[in-house]
Amino acid sequence: MRKLFVLLFALVIGVTFASVVWSAAPPKEVKLEAKMGAVTFQHEKHAVERKFECKTCHHKGTDVEKVTCAACHKDQAEGNVLAKKDAFHNTCRGCHDQKAKAGLNPPTKCRDCH
Repeated sequence: MRKLFVLLFALVIGVTFASVVWSAAPPKEVKLEAKMGAVTFQHEKHAVERKFECKTCHHKGTDVEKVTCAACHKDQAEGNVLAKKDAFHNTCRGCHDQKAKAGLNPPTKCRDCH
């Protein structure tokens, strides 16, 4: 009876661990629609290879599995919430500009991303 309990407990822990690992896997790419042309954001490259923390781009407390940027950031700013374009440009382009100043070669011109 005890062996059965230990086996079932181990199974539950294993399934729980596996579901957490699978649900935490970021998408490879995210397509961001924009007036100047869609941007294909290399999500996996930034999240996994470059090891950016989720909160670098996603706000604290936001359920990144269910909420998209466009859920809060609209085409026009609303109150304290930046417009979609401004939020992306501040975060993405701001980081790319910093990397360029550090001697790296990230895309920094409009058509590099759009």
